[in-house]
Amino acid sequence: MIEINLLPKELQWKRFSFRLDKKLVILMVTAAIVLLSLAGYSYVYQAGKIETYEKNIASLKAEADQFSEEIKQIEDMNAMITQMTARMTAIEILDRNRGYWVDLLEDVIRRVPEYLWLTSVKDASATIVSSRAPGQAAVPTKSTIEGFSFSLNAMATFIIRLKKSNIIRNVEISSINLEETEETKAYFFKLTCDFNAPEVPAPSEVAQTKGTAGGQF
Repeated sequence: MIEINLLPKELQWKRFSFRLDKKLVILMVTAAIVLLSLAGYSYVYQAGKIETYEKNIASLKAEADQFSEEIKQIEDMNAMITQMTARMTAIEILDRNRGYWVDLLEDVIRRVPEYLWLTSVKDASATIVSSRAPGQAAVPTKSTIEGFSFSLNAMATFIIRLKKSNIIRNVEISSINLEETEETKAYFFKLTCDFNAPEVPAPSEVAQTKGTAGGQF
């Protein structure tokens, strides 16, 4: 088929031709090879570092596992020392304030009326000392008196007598429950109060006092 182009010469379509310079092709290929080489080296280098880190971590973990038993023994010894210190402190307080405990119990017992008996007298300060860690501040709490009463009048009399005490303060009723058995029925009660106890030292203070005393000649 014969084609005749009647457009002016300057508007006639010219065939597009694209040719790459041989030097440019060589330069591009060389650059690609260099980039691939750098990428491969970087990958190998990073993989080597990661492998080294993993080996170090495994080594440290194995070393820690070797001393795990010793660490556990040390922790158990520290826990035992803490418990022993708390018990020694409680004994020390009991020994220091023997007169106070005798006076407290005598004061409570002589205020018990007929048809009422006690089952528990707990001083909050002794509980705090035996449970808190060395150096930890005491947590304010209430002492308690528990018992049974055959009548509400007897319990009211007991509370009135307690409020007249110089050792027992802030007496309040915590709970009253009627408990029945096949033979009898009685009111179980729980009172909260504050005992005018001597100041209770912390375990660390007792240990420090003993250490100071032992260092004197």
